[in-house]
Amino acid sequence: MIQAEVTVWTQDRTGDKYEPTREVLINPAVFEIPPGGEQIVRVALQAGEAVRERSYRLFLQELPNPETAPQGGAETLLRIGIPIFVPPMRVNHELEWALKPAAPGKWSLTVSNVGSIHTQIQSIRVLDNKGDVLGKEEILAYVLPGQARTWEIPTKAAPRVKELIYLEAVTDSGDVRAQVEINPSASKP
Repeated sequence: MIQAEVTVWTQDRTGDKYEPTREVLINPAVFEIPPGGEQIVRVALQAGEAVRERSYRLFLQELPNPETAPQGGAETLLRIGIPIFVPPMRVNHELEWALKPAAPGKWSLTVSNVGSIHTQIQSIRVLDNKGDVLGKEEILAYVLPGQARTWEIPTKAAPRVKELIYLEAVTDSGDVRAQVEINPSASKP
């Protein structure tokens, strides 16, 4: 048996947050897929248009079967989370970047999404003004609209405060290049 559940997806400093919602209907909520079979799951939005994109996660979770559960052992159950994005009235991709020194050999990079739609960041490179790569990180993470995410990026160079650095990011909305000034208080909540 599979149980389908939709949650509101938000983010804070600690990461992704999921809360139950009635804004999205799902049918059927519990179903069984026979071997070689398939199942159509219908998803319907009950909320009107918004200024910012709304983000949800559809979780499909395998339920334990008491008839086939192992005696005295562990059972592995499948759980899949599928993102659902409801676009806003106007789409605007806009990111703000802040870079500051962190632990030795690392920078703290904060990406704030001030646009109206999510951005999925796949990788980030930090370059000096000559184009030499000072640090890079494969990330593969979403930044939802109105939210910020922070990562520590390993670096080969000791950054100097007020030094201009370039960031290059590969995102689902295209490649991004930004000029950032290193600032000890640049991190945003």
